[in-house]
Amino acid sequence: MKCIVYSLLLLCLAISCKEKQQSKQFCYSKFKVQNIELSSIVDDIEYLPLRWEEPIKMVQKVCIVDSNVFVQALGMELLRFNKKGAFLNKIGVIGKGPQEYYSSSIFGVHSGAERVYIRNINSHVLSYSFDGKYMSEFKIGRVTYPSSIEELGSDKILFPMTNTNGNAKSNWVITDLDGRKLGEKKNHVSFNTPTTIAMSNAVVTYQYNNRLHYFEHFGDTIFSISEQGYRPEYTLEHDEYSYTPERFLKDFARWSSGTGKRVPCFRPMRFIETYRYLFIMYFGINKRQDIAIMDKESGEIFEQDPGQDNKGISNDVDGGLNCFPSYSFFENDNQYLVSWFFPYELKAHIASDVFKNSTPKYPKKKKALEELVNSLREDDNPVLMLVRLKE
Repeated sequence: MKCIVYSLLLLCLAISCKEKQQSKQFCYSKFKVQNIELSSIVDDIEYLPLRWEEPIKMVQKVCIVDSNVFVQALGMELLRFNKKGAFLNKIGVIGKGPQEYYSSSIFGVHSGAERVYIRNINSHVLSYSFDGKYMSEFKIGRVTYPSSIEELGSDKILFPMTNTNGNAKSNWVITDLDGRKLGEKKNHVSFNTPTTIAMSNAVVTYQYNNRLHYFEHFGDTIFSISEQGYRPEYTLEHDEYSYTPERFLKDFARWSSGTGKRVPCFRPMRFIETYRYLFIMYFGINKRQDIAIMDKESGEIFEQDPGQDNKGISNDVDGGLNCFPSYSFFENDNQYLVSWFFPYELKAHIASDVFKNSTPKYPKKKKALEELVNSLREDDNPVLMLVRLKE
């Protein structure tokens, strides 16, 4: 009964919000090309080397909660560092036994409960304390798998469900901290496709303004979700580059059979929202990851010049590598964007003529970056780049 009441509440609130709130619209074909300089949106940069004796092959995701830095790295347990970059502990153990997980690739952190959730095989979810101790296990989902694990309010979790095969029953499922189902949003986009076809990043989520945001590639709306319900925030206008189920099926049929190339399209991979901007990281007609920034006040969207050699926002702050943000977090009322690099990438950059001849806004920061990079070995672990946004 609790589940039914919560689902009806979500539906009623969604209908009410849609009537009262006009979502902002954007369209890929209307993006304007412009060179975006980092100094126009940020006022500081700091670098955080991850210091640990074991080598980290590849950082795939970072989550920063208070003084904790959670790092998901290829083929490793979930790792926890402090804000100075010192290693603290692993979260659980990779394995096939009880209380172990197959991969740390899908994880989420509930800051209020100080719990870490990791998706295991067969839609099982394991929870751990911040110091890595096993707490509990439950199962979520039937036909489809959760694509991520998201904090929702003080005592709930939201599981976005993948729909790459067109048979997802729900867009998302909401549970309490122990996995008891409280509600869901039904999926209305269905189609038939071979089970061998799959697509990464079919669902994109992000946190902003105490609300979780959700976008599904075969839909056209970014929803914001709270404990009280959900509402549309942004709408993607359809054009010739929209990634519809029909295009998805035709595209992968040609590509998998070797009869043709994939059709250029617009596929958002990540969103990061701030008080003033919406950052859009996506695959576009250039068939590579690009970045665009929406000015929320004017509605204009500026696409970083796709002709530049290095992707990302041009770093004219300290002359370092460009910023291609993968994550955002808040600290003391400030918002930060997070990127990461291997030391050998940083070393190659400061040795280049581009860096040597650069004239960034803050020469002292350029010197500090050079000193930091020279103190690192090429085979050291990755370095996080934290840029603080202007108010």
